[in-house]
Amino acid sequence: MATNHKIRVWVRTSAIKSAKAGSKIDHDNASGFQNRSFRAIDSSSSTESDENDWGWSLATIVEEKTKEVTLLIHDDDSPYNLQKFDVPRVCGDNKTGGVDDNKTPYVAANLFESNELDMEENGGGMGPFGDDQDEEELEPPDDLINLIHLHEPALVYCLKKRFEMDKIYTFTGPILLALNPFKNCREMYSEKIMSLYWRRGEMSSLTEGMSSSSGEEKTSHDIDNLENLPPHVFASADVAFRNMMKCISQGGGKSAKGGSGELKDQSILVSGESGAGKTVTTKLIMEYISKLSKKKGPTTSGEKKVEQNSQIEDKVRKANPVLESFGNARTIRNDNSSRFGKFIELQFKKTGSLIGACIETYLLEKVRLVHQSPGERNYHIFYELLAGASNEERDKYFLGGSVIEDYQLTSMSGTFDRRDG
Repeated sequence: MATNHKIRVWVRTSAIKSAKAGSKIDHDNASGFQNRSFRAIDSSSSTESDENDWGWSLATIVEEKTKEVTLLIHDDDSPYNLQKFDVPRVCGDNKTGGVDDNKTPYVAANLFESNELDMEENGGGMGPFGDDQDEEELEPPDDLINLIHLHEPALVYCLKKRFEMDKIYTFTGPILLALNPFKNCREMYSEKIMSLYWRRGEMSSLTEGMSSSSGEEKTSHDIDNLENLPPHVFASADVAFRNMMKCISQGGGKSAKGGSGELKDQSILVSGESGAGKTVTTKLIMEYISKLSKKKGPTTSGEKKVEQNSQIEDKVRKANPVLESFGNARTIRNDNSSRFGKFIELQFKKTGSLIGACIETYLLEKVRLVHQSPGERNYHIFYELLAGASNEERDKYFLGGSVIEDYQLTSMSGTFDRRDG
């Protein structure tokens, strides 16, 4: 039975390979990204195909049968592009959405994923959704919770498309996802950009306390002009700071344990794999919150307050190189990878002024001291000491004229330099 309209789906490449080899899908082993190693018996498969396989390919259902569906692959990134395959029909008619239980051969695509194919097939015109289709629904959303079908391929594809548009930040509810662009993006963190997020946060705070209808209308209009600001690390930092100030304001500066006005600390968790950009992100959060706190508190001592904030921020920033020397090392992925956990606490007055900070470290990767894999190094401090120690320091620490290659701790991996300088 041929379909009367195009139904776009994401199909597992494991299902494609099984169909290409004429074998059945191993449902017990089909599991998304973990299924990358799954290979059907296919003499025509190449190393290049395996490298391009991230687990899914975009396809169109061209014919539905009793137990199978015929899919036409429409995916430039897929080694199977423009080829047809028969895959088992899913239970529960999952082409309309359904639950991805890690055994389903294919799942429904979202509107913005389908629209790209429809635009191509219609010579740049609109697809089967009609000319009145909301354009925002045909673009990768700023917030993943707005996806109709939220599953592995939709999430990865959305992030991929946004990355190609130089949009490295994406929300999923209150969580901010960041992709390392591996290039200079200083313009994204300028004073001008910082002020936009500060203004939006300030207007949102004012709106909550507005009672005048005329004033409320003006503020709402101004907020609408700023509401389209894209996801950003500054937005997450702003929310945390203003939530803290809101608790102080509601509590009148007094701790009301168990009450609605209870003072509450705010936490921002920065996590990710090696090279994801955790250290840089933490620095950006601290910079934004520090500058935001300068705008708070009495204006009579403004200059003194700004100087104090700058000193605290400067002290924390200057502590980073020391921590990185003793706790960072070169890994295969990242030449300056933090091999320890770091907890930074910023302390504020009830007015919102920054008054102090402390840093705690934990869970140092001690095994790196005695063993490093090829392509990796020990902690930076050993190489820095041998490269920069004065004659006096060399005598003091019994280093003599030794170099990096003379010590097992710094030479066992055969890697001696840092590619990042």
